[in-house]
Amino acid sequence: MFLVIPGFAVAHGFGQRYDLPLPLWLFVLGAGATVALSFVTVLVFFRKSVNQTPSAWIEMRPHRWVTRVAGIVRWIVIGFLLLSVVAGFLGDQNPVRNILPVVVWIVWWVGLALLSALGGNVYEFCNPWDVIYQSIERWHPRFRKGCWQYRERWGVWPSWFFLLIFSWMELVWDGRTVPEKLALAACLYSFLTWGGMYCFGRQQWLEKGEMFHVVFGLLARFAPLRIRVIENSPVIGFRPCAVGLLERITISPSAVALVLLLLSTVSFDGFMETPLWARVDFLILTASADSWLWTTLHLQEVEALRGARTLGLMIFIVLFRLIYALFCHSMLWFSSDNEVCVKDLSQRFVLSLIPIAVAYHIAHYFTFMALGLAALIPLLSDPLGWGWNLWGAASYSVDSGLVGPQYQWYVAVSAVVIGHVLAVYVAHKMAQQAFQKISHILRSQWPMLCLMVGYTMLSLWILSQPIVESGLSG
Repeated sequence: MFLVIPGFAVAHGFGQRYDLPLPLWLFVLGAGATVALSFVTVLVFFRKSVNQTPSAWIEMRPHRWVTRVAGIVRWIVIGFLLLSVVAGFLGDQNPVRNILPVVVWIVWWVGLALLSALGGNVYEFCNPWDVIYQSIERWHPRFRKGCWQYRERWGVWPSWFFLLIFSWMELVWDGRTVPEKLALAACLYSFLTWGGMYCFGRQQWLEKGEMFHVVFGLLARFAPLRIRVIENSPVIGFRPCAVGLLERITISPSAVALVLLLLSTVSFDGFMETPLWARVDFLILTASADSWLWTTLHLQEVEALRGARTLGLMIFIVLFRLIYALFCHSMLWFSSDNEVCVKDLSQRFVLSLIPIAVAYHIAHYFTFMALGLAALIPLLSDPLGWGWNLWGAASYSVDSGLVGPQYQWYVAVSAVVIGHVLAVYVAHKMAQQAFQKISHILRSQWPMLCLMVGYTMLSLWILSQPIVESGLSG
């Protein structure tokens, strides 16, 4: 995604070149070796803890005033969202001077995703669409029950579809930085969400069809905090990081597809910043006048670029699905356990990929989020671009060097390695739940180890490409 922020124009990666202190191949191999070593460590120290899953440490209800403050925060979130949508329709259409693009792509998508993964599912408590619909329910009882029954076989496929569209908007759509088009998209999603709540029931649609609720809820299972809402009051639980992924819950095939979609889209986002993908754009832009792109398909350059990115996104989605299926078949073959099936393994182990999704989210979006939040400072003083200066910060200029490439690189390396190490641990605990014999557990983990090590190395290569010249030469 390419988003214009006041004072600079960058993609998600680094804003400038950085000469690595060591050859890139040493970083890549070192990260892979670290993940492999963590696998051995897990086998040694957790071999005897079969079927033992850590539980939450503490769970408590905060004081009444915390609940009241949280209720106020709910309506602040709604007001902030409404202000942003109004800015999209009525404000300056220059994305540099309008608050909506920053709110959608940085505060909402990147910021709330990271907050959910590190601080618990706060979105469940301040979901603006849910808060508004609950208010409507109190006003008219007809809205409390859905008109139709939601069929179980539909799973979370509506959320998968919305995430696919949202990812396409982020990575391909020309209107991703046009405030008016973003405002129209936000209104359309709002009406679809409320329509789904009215047709199938509020809670049912939240759990199945409200994309952000489902995605942020999955990411929140990684967090060391667990936030549940009971009678409109938050209940906070403290637990070790990633333990929430080990809770025995039913994972549907649609949820498997959703997690893989989340991973594939953010990986493709990073891949688009590599010199390899730049060559694809270059070939399109330099195609001769008699190229089949223009003579047969009758495309314009913008349409050809958009088509290539759409095709690339679809290839990544299918490729991730096929690779995951291959490794699940390999796990079953290596384990030699006839009491489990591939479908069961794919549904059990998919949550072990959540730490990787969180890690890549941090590594890929860290600089982008830091610069975007800094850009929010002047926009809060002049959200519509009308020349206001509500808080005296309208003249604030963003320093494009706020997060240097060296700092960002080490954050990326640390996040990717730690995320994959936690994924190895979670996968091992899930293997203990899936298989009965120690020998089956150990053998089943070899394919997963190869997947984790390979994805670690590939992730670092992708993340490094915007700042190194090419390949693994460093």
